[in-house]
Amino acid sequence: MQEATPPVDLDACEQEPLAFSGSIQDVGGLIATKANDGSVCYLSDNIERWFDIPPDPKTPTLDSLFFDNCDYFSHRQRSIFKGKHFLIANVTSNRGVEGDVMLSVNESLHIYEFEPKPSPATPENKTAESAPGFVHDSNKLPGSIEVEKLIRRIHALTHYPKIMLYRFLDGDAGEVVAELSDPGLASYQGLRFPASDIPQIARALYIDNPFRLIFDTQMPTSQVKGLSAEPAEVPDLSLSTLRSVSPVHLEYLGNMGVRSSASFPVVVMGRLWGLLALHAVTATPIPIAQRVAVTAMIEQRLARELMNSQINEDHALFNSNAERLRFCAKALIAMRDGDTDVPLPNGLFELVDCDALIVNLNGECIYRDELIEPEAAWAITEVGRREASRNVFKTDSLARYMTQTDALRQRASGLLYCSCGPDTAGPQLEIMWLKSEQTVKVSWAGKPDKVHSEINGETRISPRRSFEAWNDEIYGHSDAWDSSNVMLASKLMVAVLTRSVG
Repeated sequence: MQEATPPVDLDACEQEPLAFSGSIQDVGGLIATKANDGSVCYLSDNIERWFDIPPDPKTPTLDSLFFDNCDYFSHRQRSIFKGKHFLIANVTSNRGVEGDVMLSVNESLHIYEFEPKPSPATPENKTAESAPGFVHDSNKLPGSIEVEKLIRRIHALTHYPKIMLYRFLDGDAGEVVAELSDPGLASYQGLRFPASDIPQIARALYIDNPFRLIFDTQMPTSQVKGLSAEPAEVPDLSLSTLRSVSPVHLEYLGNMGVRSSASFPVVVMGRLWGLLALHAVTATPIPIAQRVAVTAMIEQRLARELMNSQINEDHALFNSNAERLRFCAKALIAMRDGDTDVPLPNGLFELVDCDALIVNLNGECIYRDELIEPEAAWAITEVGRREASRNVFKTDSLARYMTQTDALRQRASGLLYCSCGPDTAGPQLEIMWLKSEQTVKVSWAGKPDKVHSEINGETRISPRRSFEAWNDEIYGHSDAWDSSNVMLASKLMVAVLTRSVG
């Protein structure tokens, strides 16, 4: 039995400068130009495989590297992701090699990544005689989304033998909620993966990139070198689609028996909802055109329908609670105005699904669940104040943020904190909805611990070697806060702050 979801290790995984690896996967070449004047400033050291480079390339130009008229690249660019990534299809290098270019743009660099046209060979993983099986958890997805149809289309397009829809949970652990898998491959359906499997530094990169393709875990890398006579800084490859892979992640995939991997972010209303993860046991490249097509399918179908489903659910819930919300807002406004005869509205318990409540006004606790000691109430308040973003914070495990007694954990394992003020409309108001502890049975994809080993006298942290289901009971957790609860709590505080009660 363990107290909580395994915490993110502050180890090499989190500290590794992924965006500054200084190298790319050796499937294509990289040309980087300065954003201000368009001069070429970086080349990958494999570039001569596809391009003719002068013996002393002090100032090569983009035009000198392509047969195409580069002045017209801007007219041919097809934006594929947030105005940061563009596809320039069907270009020809100055050596006559045909390919596609993925252009990524940041404030200082324009990165042109050239991939030669793939050979027409049939992918190794394509099978005609066996249909992959599909399983999913309908309770974890809105019912109207045709997930199976979408994933089967992606399977037909990419020929990857395993495709998983992976959803992030509170606390940043993840769970496979849908899976399409060829017969004979181990299933991860319903299994959880600890937060440390995808460090925060990697999650941030997913938000800004349309996909992450690991062409072949056994593929060598090519260094990206500056053309300046002075030692050049390592370029920022945050937006590079060919960026090399962390050695720890390569080891992780190897332990899973994976040779090629592709991940497509599912971004809903600006937040990383989850990933569509593809695994293959043999080297299985996905041409740029197919990658772009998968990105479009996820954006236009899956992410959009998840967003619409959430909006519709929130709208219906708001309408059904509108009168309760107005009543609570009027009472809280009166309390902020100094009316001591106004009782705390019971609707606060009904508006948000909770087991206990703490209310502070102008630094004083005006309501506290009688089973929570005053010292504990203020400790919980401090957690909310410290962690809140835009005056809102939620967690299903207060044990991650404060020391708790068994009695407190049983009463207050989950916290939804909202505040408004201080401002001209009244003193600061803080409301903390609390949920009691719920023991949860969880199946992890392998025991969620990292392996510590001694190499040359130094402790090295390695990814786990087994991903077989490992059952566990976790405590120190409440039921997760539904997004609709957070929406109603936030709308209540906005109504109080703006004195908008209809």
